[in-house]
Amino acid sequence: MGEISPAAGSQRPRLRATIITVAVVVAAVLIVVGLAAAQGRATAEPTAPPGPHTLELIEETLPPGLGFLGSDDAEALGGATDGDVMRWQTALQSAFHGDPNFGSPWISQDGTLFTIVWYGEPTDALRAHVSEAPSGLDVVIHSADFPPGELQELVARAMKPGLVPGVQLVLGAVENDASGIRLGLAEEPEKTLEEIGAAIADALGRPDVPVRVEVSGAVIPIGG
Repeated sequence: MGEISPAAGSQRPRLRATIITVAVVVAAVLIVVGLAAAQGRATAEPTAPPGPHTLELIEETLPPGLGFLGSDDAEALGGATDGDVMRWQTALQSAFHGDPNFGSPWISQDGTLFTIVWYGEPTDALRAHVSEAPSGLDVVIHSADFPPGELQELVARAMKPGLVPGVQLVLGAVENDASGIRLGLAEEPEKTLEEIGAAIADALGRPDVPVRVEVSGAVIPIGG
């Protein structure tokens, strides 16, 4: 009495084997589920929209009134190598770096159309540089609505904490075509994005400048 019967004792190895088998099966199921979830997330992620350096975005975003300056031979496509264009673009940006009228340049996806964002009448210096564009590269001067340098200053002011109470901005940039500024919020606000944009424009003292507000989410610094 009080002793374990041989029948009961013989169940211990079988019980341990059953527990081990169940653990292995559960682990395998978790791995499969994890891989499926990861694959589902990868599939569900939306395709990134076209970047600013595409001809399609130029056609949709830039208003009419563009003027062609540069190559006289519109059919001489492919005459410029990537290196030629890169060197010319680098010289362009170096020459006009810090000029408040000079905005971000764009290049078409096929590398044959280069767009310069500029506020006001193109200067002789700009026209001279455009005339030196590599053969086969057409250059377009886009007339900006505002001086790009002025918009950059507005972005810097908008990003300072406390401009509009309760509004936490995490991202800021000048619109690619210098038609206004774009700001990102950390989280969904109680007011509409349009109302917040108008409030920021008023706080900046520039209700004439379009302020596009989006929900970007919190920005996590690299390394934590």
